[in-house]
Formats: sequence, C-alpha cells, structure tokens
Amino acid sequence: MNTRILLLSTILLLLSAGCSSEPEVAEVSGSTGTATESGSVFSEEGKTYLADWIDVSDDRVKGETEAIVFCEVISEEEEAAECEGTFMIVNDGGTWEGRYSGTTIQNVHDFQGTLIGTGDYEGLQFTYRLQGTEFPWDITGTIQPVND
Repeated sequence: MNTRILLLSTILLLLSAGCSSEPEVAEVSGSTGTATESGSVFSEEGKTYLADWIDVSDDRVKGETEAIVFCEVISEEEEAAECEGTFMIVNDGGTWEGRYSGTTIQNVHDFQGTLIGTGDYEGLQFTYRLQGTEFPWDITGTIQPVND
C-alpha cells in the first residue's frame, strides 16, 4: 500500500513540475504612447526618446522607456534611413534592455529588436516590432524564455 502511495505521489509531483502559470510564449500588442524627444538621429549622441508604455497587453512590458536612435541616410531622394540603437523598459518588476534596428522611409518607421529581462523577468526575452509615423506607434511582439 505504501509503495502505491509513494508511486502516485511521485507521478503527481512530476506532472505538477511540468506545469507553469505563465505560458511559454506570450503575445504582446499595443501602442507606445507619446514620446518626448531630444537630440538628432544623425548626431554622434543620437536622438533620445522617452515614453511611458501604458497601452500594452502584457503588464511585464509596461513602464518607462528610453530609446537612443542613430540613423544613416541611405537615399535622400526617397527620404530613407537605416537606424539602430538601444532600448530599455523599466518598471517595478525589473528592466528589459537590448538593441534594435530598422528603417525610416518617408517618415514611416519600422523597427525590430530583442530585449533581455532582469529582476522578475530574468531568463525572458521580449522580441518586438514598432511601426508608425506619428506617435503613438504600434507594438507587436512576444515574451518567451531566452533559450527558445
């Protein structure tokens, strides 16, 4: 009898260890909100954008953001530039930090990047895409374990 109870307890423990409250991949959508700007994307210091992301579907990526952008003109005629930079989100649970890149063509922005989580978000990455003309821009992406 004790062997059966031990076996049943072991099976239940193994089954519960494989379950988690968070999905492996969480879809994210929303918008950036408005941003304050300083500097120039064509300067050595880049342009800094500060915003509060509050209209986002996952609370883990809501918070104060800072993006530093550097661009290089690829076509003056088409008003096109390739851009890259650093991005950070800070909230009570931790931070997300990383890099991104993308293009701006005739004031249409399309950037992609990956941020790595710290604090409560340790071991997670946020892969995202930002698109828009005037703020707010659209946000889509996923939160998933770093090893995926």
